[in-house]
Amino acid sequence: MDEKDIYIDLAERAIDAADASIDNAAHEYGGFLAYHAFESSGGALCKSRGVYYPRPHNRKINSFVIQANRSGIGHQVAGAAIRIASIRNECLYPIPQPDGSHRHPKNNLSATIVKMMVRRAKGIVRAVKRII
Repeated sequence: MDEKDIYIDLAERAIDAADASIDNAAHEYGGFLAYHAFESSGGALCKSRGVYYPRPHNRKINSFVIQANRSGIGHQVAGAAIRIASIRNECLYPIPQPDGSHRHPKNNLSATIVKMMVRRAKGIVRAVKRII
């Protein structure tokens, strides 16, 4: 299987898993899976252009945005990167509070916000599939 096709498959599976997470009251995982679908679609776009797709988070997102700009979906990807990629850690780890306690990831983002993130990630995956 071609690497770009594997990335698209990963993105689509992450979207399906995000929907299932939301349906099963684990929306914080849905948020992370929206991010994973977003970054996997970046891998598909980069690899379809013969561009190296780095592993480090920030470099990966930057590569995706650059290729998206060259492909006509730059604004859509940059907007999603600001929202989706910025919350990645909030979906995974306890967040320290000023009083020394920690907030659980499920309390960082509402299910409604996560659903919006999943919708945006789905749109990015569809846009990348049309291009590649």
